[in-house]
Amino acid sequence: MFRFNQDNAAGALFGLFGTVIIVLSQQYPLGTMRQMKAGYVPTVLGAMLIVIAVVLVIRGFSSTSEPMGRWALRPWLLVPSSILAFSLLVQTGGLVLAGVACMLLAAASGLEFRWREQIILATLVTGSAAMLFIKALGLPMTFFPAI
Repeated sequence: MFRFNQDNAAGALFGLFGTVIIVLSQQYPLGTMRQMKAGYVPTVLGAMLIVIAVVLVIRGFSSTSEPMGRWALRPWLLVPSSILAFSLLVQTGGLVLAGVACMLLAAASGLEFRWREQIILATLVTGSAAMLFIKALGLPMTFFPAI
């Protein structure tokens, strides 16, 4: 008897993403392992996602993993919102503000969200990313909004 469980759902999602990545990467030249072109890495990563998907689906059919529960709406809203907030804030608000906003919104989607811990984590991770991208790599980004 078929039961739609977590492994089947994850396998279906990975398979969908892998297939979309492979289809979209076919517009770029593939190249060879020795001389990789723009489409090589996305195609290989898409194929790897499909292999993971097959393993997950087989595991889902052969094991008694947990059945799918109710889907929480908050993660489905807050995680994409965090990505949107980052993309809107990174140019005008700087990398630090955009990173902190992105991390706090994404973290708020979880059940165990604690403001103090997340502010400390967001500050440390965003500060490290800013030092890496702006100082070490010299990317033309701003730390904070221009005043």
